[in-house]
Amino acid sequence: MLRRRAKAPSFLALKATNFVSFGVHRKENNAPGDGPKGLGELLGKGTYGKVYRSRHREEDVAIKFMRHREPLVWLTEVAAFSALPHHEHIVQLLDVICVEGFFGLVYPLYETNLATMIGSDAPSLHPAEYQLIAKALLQGLGHMHDNGVLHCDVKPANVLTSGPGLGVAATTDYADPAACQHLAAKLRKLPSLRRVVLADLGALLPADPSHRSGYEDTRHIVTLEYRCPELLAGDRNFGTGLDAWSLGCVLAEMACRQRLFQLLGPPSGEDEAKMLRVIRTALAPPAGPGPALLRGSAGDIGLRDVLEKLLQTKPLLRCSVRAAAALPYWHAPEAEACPAAVSAERGSFTMVRWQLDPLVLQWLQADPYWAGLADNIGQSRKRAKSCLAPSEHAWKHEEGGFTGARPPKPATCNNLDCSKPSPAQRVAAFVRAFLAVNAGWLDGVMQDIRETLAQFPSESLGGNGRHFLESRLHDDALAYAVIQVMRPSDRSDPAHFDGAASLLHAGLTVWGRRGLEVRLAKPAQGAPEEWKKFPQQPGSFYIGNLCAPWHQVVHLPPEQAEPLHRSGDSEESVHIAVMLRSAVFAEARARCGSSRASPAEVYDAVNDIVAKNLATRPLRLPTFPECCAA
Repeated sequence: MLRRRAKAPSFLALKATNFVSFGVHRKENNAPGDGPKGLGELLGKGTYGKVYRSRHREEDVAIKFMRHREPLVWLTEVAAFSALPHHEHIVQLLDVICVEGFFGLVYPLYETNLATMIGSDAPSLHPAEYQLIAKALLQGLGHMHDNGVLHCDVKPANVLTSGPGLGVAATTDYADPAACQHLAAKLRKLPSLRRVVLADLGALLPADPSHRSGYEDTRHIVTLEYRCPELLAGDRNFGTGLDAWSLGCVLAEMACRQRLFQLLGPPSGEDEAKMLRVIRTALAPPAGPGPALLRGSAGDIGLRDVLEKLLQTKPLLRCSVRAAAALPYWHAPEAEACPAAVSAERGSFTMVRWQLDPLVLQWLQADPYWAGLADNIGQSRKRAKSCLAPSEHAWKHEEGGFTGARPPKPATCNNLDCSKPSPAQRVAAFVRAFLAVNAGWLDGVMQDIRETLAQFPSESLGGNGRHFLESRLHDDALAYAVIQVMRPSDRSDPAHFDGAASLLHAGLTVWGRRGLEVRLAKPAQGAPEEWKKFPQQPGSFYIGNLCAPWHQVVHLPPEQAEPLHRSGDSEESVHIAVMLRSAVFAEARARCGSSRASPAEVYDAVNDIVAKNLATRPLRLPTFPECCAA
């Protein structure tokens, strides 16, 4: 706590009406001690008083009692609630009472605090629940900073929470359909299952240093383990970066279940200098924000980005709480249209890319169908057709199937029989979910196509044009699933054009890394070819009209291709990717050299519409619950 001058700064001054509005009941008993007797269960205690579970106005509440001889402590907290607009993630002050000479602040009763939830004996937090708690802290602190105040004591013990939460283990068995359905049901209701608030506003300070003239000693601001470097060095001109640093420490502690920075041994007068050395050593390049953290359960790239920005030792480089809340880690993956409606060799071309939500990727990777697929490489199947060259069979295996409710027409893709449902059932469910959440996009494209084709003479439409006018894009899009299983190799799929089945084409990488390269324009004679490179890793998902550009797939050497799928009797490590193609033309092939679907005028018009819609109309990925429900 702060060592303050006798006179409180003006920002803490309260009018008598403030006390009346909070219902203060005054008594003349100023007896010393730690609090009134016989109030109920002791929930916790601090420097200036204790917190009890009690009854107040027929409700179970928590009452924080403070000593009269420290009036500015409770005055600061009451002033904070008087000055701050209500926020759902900041604890609400219900009343102020006086019992046996002790002022008591009455709050709603919460079941536990974050320090208990992430203790060594507590189960690990599920990533979704981690994000919910972290977002609540970001929003609560952001609200305080927007209103010109600092919390000044952000730590797990000051984060209160109630509700059952997800009630599932952090390591869900994604191979178990029942466990996935249970988790999906919980995720849909998660905001109502866990309430989180930031509490203990007794150390609150103005964010503007010019309003802190009454505070001289910085050694008691923020608990030592969560104190920022500039404060440890004695800087009095700190700002909102003080809370941002503390929040970074809390988020790291939530992830790796231990304090990020701590001192060993008994307290001493040199603790601030020692802690500063601990921080500088831990964050010195190339370690980054906590070597143990980077290796442990906070290995998510997005979370590491958040922590690196919050745990900058230089305040000017440290991001604000609001800026941290805007980072990609907290939000659904956003689509990246790159390139967007550019000219390619066979018409306009757009590709939209995402990285799947980690829960969706784990669910896809746990499909039992992947087990044993490595054993199929190199085996020839009777009457099985494939577009693979004979030499490719030694390192690549393909299987086909349809993803919708019925087989598409034609029932072959890449010369594979797609008359049966895709054996990768979760891929098919993902496709169904993707099409469902983007039904409006598909209807918009279909409307544009019909309006354009309606201007064609009926005799020039041909079978493909009439098919578009009579069918629904939702029924035909991403109808084929071609599963590709490959040994790690430095070989590449040769450059090629895709046929009309790739008018709307998607690629999903489940395991392994490789590269997709696209050539948009044929180079001039003697000029080098220019390829746009799109790295693929587990969870990479793209959709585009890949029939327009000349493209190729580059497979990386084994040491660069990790992580791979390890399964099968041979215990081989393999890539697994899925190509999703569309039955949008009545007469179409997956690959067709340099030819286009006929009539060429219909093909060109439809291709241009698809490319422009991909570039201008937003698409989104389905959530984990939406995939499980598909």
